Amino acid sequence: MLFSGKEVILYCRTAHRSYIAAQILIDAGWEGKLYNMVGGITAWKAAGLPTVKGFGFGS
Repeated sequence: MLFSGKEVILYCRTAHRSYIAAQILIDAGWEGKLYNMVGGITAWKAAGLPTVKGFGFGS
């Protein structure tokens, strides 16, 4: 795997799809640490934490 052995934070809107993605990576033999952002970006924004628009994939 391209980034296997690295630490990766997975997130989506509500943390459901990122949880599924984490399970897929684990089942495929991921060797690094995986973090699923609880509550997703929705909870992140609700907590008043910073975001950046127009940066990265999908912008």
